[in-house]
Amino acid sequence: MPIACFCIVDPKDEIRFIDYYIKSSDQYLLKFQAFASLQYILPLLQKRLNGQTADPYLGYMNSVYLPDYEYDVYGYVTVSQYKFILFVIQSEKSEKMNMQSTFEQLYNGFKACNYNPFGKSDLQKYLKPIIKNFND
Repeated sequence: MPIACFCIVDPKDEIRFIDYYIKSSDQYLLKFQAFASLQYILPLLQKRLNGQTADPYLGYMNSVYLPDYEYDVYGYVTVSQYKFILFVIQSEKSEKMNMQSTFEQLYNGFKACNYNPFGKSDLQKYLKPIIKNFND
């Protein structure tokens, strides 16, 4: 179940980073689906706040059916209200994945890049090995 797309959305709901890890005509549609997935995040956050849990991992949010593949959409929200959205290609094998640790690794890469006091770094450079490790 490889990761097809990773997207970071800022607190104002604007896409700050999007990268595709597949060669497919679905790439253009995944950007639209990233915006559409935002409608699932707020209700999930409200449920978590009502339950008094502070876990940033939202888990599985929905499925998306596009011309080339079917995708499962997973979410994660940081303390600073950045939203991480992963599109994972569905497969016939039901593999148990630890998506939460993958999101934590991606968040650590995001922090290492954006909160570097010595200048801006290439976010893609930090995230690519994490995605490659997941997809292998």
